[in-house]
Amino acid sequence: QLMAEVVDLATGEKQVLNDIRGRYECYTDVGPSFQSMKQQNRAEILELLGKTPQGTPEYQLLLLQYFTLLDGKGVEMMRDYANKQLIQMGVKKPETPEEQQWLVEAQQAKQGQQDPAMVQAQGVLLQGQAELAKAQNQTLSLQIDAAKVEAQNQLNAARIAEIFNNMDLSKQSEFREFLKTVASFQQDRSEDARANAELLLKGDEQTHKQRMDIANILQSQRQNQPSGSVAETPQ
Repeated sequence: QLMAEVVDLATGEKQVLNDIRGRYECYTDVGPSFQSMKQQNRAEILELLGKTPQGTPEYQLLLLQYFTLLDGKGVEMMRDYANKQLIQMGVKKPETPEEQQWLVEAQQAKQGQQDPAMVQAQGVLLQGQAELAKAQNQTLSLQIDAAKVEAQNQLNAARIAEIFNNMDLSKQSEFREFLKTVASFQQDRSEDARANAELLLKGDEQTHKQRMDIANILQSQRQNQPSGSVAETPQ
């Protein structure tokens, strides 16, 4: 039995039997084809890369892991990049204060960035609001113009009545028919103008509604989009 403790009856002290504690030199063998564990890991990852479809998250992850195992001069930038990406993706935990700082800076930068879809939705929303304000201004302008026309018509009617009263009786009948023709023409023009105004306002309202629908769809897609994404590989 190893490391068994017994009491020496002669001295009364504890003794350890078969004590194997000590200093030893250890040697490991990683296989005849590899000079180091990194070499072996790189070979295994290369084999997996050949079996994994390109463009998938799994392929991207294996590629970054392979970059972290590169040795020699000239690859430090690639190795550091891959290490940062793995930490930012949450695959690798920070092991040094520098790596922890990388993670904090990446999270702060991500919070400060606006999603392109959200920016687009905000742009559509602002444009729709501007068009709605324009349509409201057009409505007010049409109402003012209509009031001016009505006032002018009343003034013209008063002038015509004055002219009619001062006219000879023989010409009043002929002038009355002329007034009917003019009134009918003015009424037709007024109805056409009103129809055109309503059509214009209806078109503006429909355009605004379409833009608001697009903005709502983009915002909904943004809210339903899963957080987190795979980092791009440098070219």
